[in-house]
Amino acid sequence: MSLTKFYVKFFEISIISLVLLILLTILLSISIGLLTKNGIRVPQVAPLVGMQRTYYFGGFRNIWQYQSECVEVGGAMIYQSKTGVCNFDNIEFNTQLTFGGDGRKNNFEFDQSLPTIAVLGDSHAMGWGVGDDEKFSAQLQRITGRRVFNLGVSSYATEREIDRFSTFDESHNIDTVIIQYCDSDLNANLSYPINRSVGLKLFQEALKSYSSPQVNVISRNFYSALKQLVPQYHLKDLSKALIGQNSATNHADLDHRKKIESILIQYEAVLRDKNVIVFFTSAHNRNPTPQNWTGSFIHHRLNVSFVSTGLEDDYFYVIDDHLNEYGHAQVANKLSALIK
Repeated sequence: MSLTKFYVKFFEISIISLVLLILLTILLSISIGLLTKNGIRVPQVAPLVGMQRTYYFGGFRNIWQYQSECVEVGGAMIYQSKTGVCNFDNIEFNTQLTFGGDGRKNNFEFDQSLPTIAVLGDSHAMGWGVGDDEKFSAQLQRITGRRVFNLGVSSYATEREIDRFSTFDESHNIDTVIIQYCDSDLNANLSYPINRSVGLKLFQEALKSYSSPQVNVISRNFYSALKQLVPQYHLKDLSKALIGQNSATNHADLDHRKKIESILIQYEAVLRDKNVIVFFTSAHNRNPTPQNWTGSFIHHRLNVSFVSTGLEDDYFYVIDDHLNEYGHAQVANKLSALIK
């Protein structure tokens, strides 16, 4: 075979191989989309997990606050949990959530002579993805023997969380208030006080969009899913690491605590003389607890402890971005050691 024929043959084989690789890649992406749609997990291999997360968050995830059996829409809180039992499922969990006027329930006994605790927060505190007795508020009740009211509601930020508490019949009897803060709360906190009318309108629009048939989820997320097959290099983080800067430290670190402190001051009349504990969370543990987070904050009769619960990646679901049962157990164990 002449050298020219060899190069021609090599070129033909290369083209065919490239076409086959492209077809296999397309088939892989579509297959993972279909698996996600049908609630089937992919093997825990980083690129495959990344692709499945893309389809999951791109339209195949069920969102608790958009479930009519779980929430009531309207009023000053925009939406609130509906009394009774509601089913809430996603690719990694199948749960029943039980709510009453005093928040999400649990089945553990408590000592009526001991001071009571209230847990405020968003979906992490509410217990998205875990059973009634697995969420950290329930485990805290089991460990301490003190009654723990879980007033967490998915997607609430600091303002609505404390408003929810202020209207709670037992609020004046609460000794300790635990606030689960998520880094996603910052945008809402920076907009304090939020316009509830606008908030309700935006929620209703989102609900309408969510309630519409989820079509073209795979085609809409196809290219984004394909990108997960390519290693993601963050040049900004790399450059900071090279010059010795911590990429996790930025101006938002300061804003998180600074802004929640300013909101807590506005609610001093509600929280005064109570033991207030605030801990930090982040979806999928993407952002660590800010370096300036831990410590005490005292303002007149407001006494707040900002703490870290030592959350790690293994304490979160792989596809969904919420705490798993082990994460809730970790939080409960850490908080129980702080309860006076």
